[in-house]
Amino acid sequence: MKILPSLLLLAGVTIAQTPLNLIGWGRENSPVDGPSRGMGDAGVALRSDKAWDPLLPARSAFNTQTALEVQVVPSIVYTEDPTTSNTLSDISVPRLSLGIPLGSFGHLGGGYWQRFSRTFEFRDFNDTGFSVVGEGGSFEGVGTYAYALPFDATRGMALGASYHAVLGRDRILSSENWQNSDEYVTVMRKDTVEMRRSGDYWTFSGYWTHAEYDIGGWYSLPGEVDVTRHVGASDQLFGRDTTYVVDAPSGWGIAGAWRFLPHQALVARVARETWSETVIGSDPRWSIGSGWQWQGGGDRFDDVWKRSAFRAGGLATLGGPGDVTTLALTMGTGVPLGDYGTLDFSAQAGKTTTGVAGDKLGDSFLRLYVSLTGANRWGQSQRKRR
Repeated sequence: MKILPSLLLLAGVTIAQTPLNLIGWGRENSPVDGPSRGMGDAGVALRSDKAWDPLLPARSAFNTQTALEVQVVPSIVYTEDPTTSNTLSDISVPRLSLGIPLGSFGHLGGGYWQRFSRTFEFRDFNDTGFSVVGEGGSFEGVGTYAYALPFDATRGMALGASYHAVLGRDRILSSENWQNSDEYVTVMRKDTVEMRRSGDYWTFSGYWTHAEYDIGGWYSLPGEVDVTRHVGASDQLFGRDTTYVVDAPSGWGIAGAWRFLPHQALVARVARETWSETVIGSDPRWSIGSGWQWQGGGDRFDDVWKRSAFRAGGLATLGGPGDVTTLALTMGTGVPLGDYGTLDFSAQAGKTTTGVAGDKLGDSFLRLYVSLTGANRWGQSQRKRR
């Protein structure tokens, strides 16, 4: 019988699947807003009147509009190793956020961040009835507060704090049709490895905006996460679930923006994430990105393309569990919907590679981020809005 207490290793060695689905806590989703997706995930510091970020909430201290954002991501991933290949597709909702400005009392934000996801499926080409399926992930419920410093000497500066509640589970399930040589009945055997996570951590950030420059930084304090491991099988008994404590992957980041010429901006970001206390023996993960934006202007009577935004950029992640490397190019656009808000489309195309158990895994992906942001000045009369 194939009891698989380490189904991740089996899947990584024998089949082609997206590497980040198999290693660490799964594929990590960036927490950035819709416009930033098209700028290489690097627009987190660009001044906006409605943006909210769970790692850099200090930027939202200057917001004057209440904003609700929903992101939906359909993706196609082509995976391959030296012997096999496969095409996968899925739809995820990596982010849901709400930001509420409080005037001179600061800014409140809250949201849901699907930080890690694990989705894959493998079935034996020889029709033996053997299959491996992965599902689930870990998400964070985030609450933030930001405050713009009121003094003349600190004009344009703000501070922010985020509380992250880590929740969720992922499962890897194996099933196999088994028949002994002296029996006529086929038995379906099932194995399960399930990981449940529960914990929290804090992130603190600072932000400064002046003239055409914006810059911000954040630091996440290590927080404890309880990881409960459950192993099950059709015809074998296991002991009680085991629970151990790890640090949530955390670190620091710096982002900046330069707004130049009419309607244009350049942005950049670099971040480092610590994994050694989460997955033993893992190197830190570095993330970098840069991008460009042309933001249209005018009023509602101008052509739509004159009021829309156009974006392009690139991103890279290096290291972490499995020494994963991801390189991608991005592009996007933002279309104003009048009183209904903004509709942002961002496409990311790239490749992820890593070495697992001596075999080289890789995937080529195309993800389309669709973000709808509704914003308004709640609590004010129509006369004041004008």
